[in-house]
Amino acid sequence: MTKAKKQSNTKATDLYHPTRSTPAPITKNNTGSTWVNVIKTFGSLADDMFFTYVTCKNEGAYVAPQKRFIKNDPDDAAENWNIHGVFDRVENNIPLTVSPSRDYMWDCFVTYGSEGDTAESIGAHITREFNLFAKENSDEFKFPQKYRFRNGGDTASTRHPVNHFISNEDTLVVMKSMLSEGNTHEKLAASNDTLESFFGSDPNGLSLFHELSEDEWKE
Repeated sequence: MTKAKKQSNTKATDLYHPTRSTPAPITKNNTGSTWVNVIKTFGSLADDMFFTYVTCKNEGAYVAPQKRFIKNDPDDAAENWNIHGVFDRVENNIPLTVSPSRDYMWDCFVTYGSEGDTAESIGAHITREFNLFAKENSDEFKFPQKYRFRNGGDTASTRHPVNHFISNEDTLVVMKSMLSEGNTHEKLAASNDTLESFFGSDPNGLSLFHELSEDEWKE
């Protein structure tokens, strides 16, 4: 088995994925009460990689202000929020909208953790930071926002390949960001465990990787 080396200087600036030109609008709150958002974080089969999404009333939550912060100051978001990228959430590699009746895409936050990090520790940290951000930037929300953490899972039975959470194309972006430095394309092509941790057994995702040249891998 070939063990892929994870590069240590991954930058957040290349991992902001502007999936739409306008953010999802806030659903009207007729009660005027505080929105309670649920943050769910999951571990994955890729070493130290975690995925987080936010729900509100069983729909995708409004997180446009957080996305703007990540886009405008990705290094700060990586250092203080432990969020390194934003992509469309998918199911069976099909992008999910925030609800069946609304066409706005559902955001998925990506974290490159460190040794000892868990879905619980990552999710709890993001929850604290989002609550602080919402309090300090209340003018960016129509209504007060609160965030609660619910552990999505970080066990052998709940971990999935990266493309369970984001598209094959975005999975390749993340894979290159994590592994292109210090790992040749040829080396990774021989590492079934590494490829499966990102693409599972999806032939379309695996083809995206195998079709790259060595120069394209290093770009």
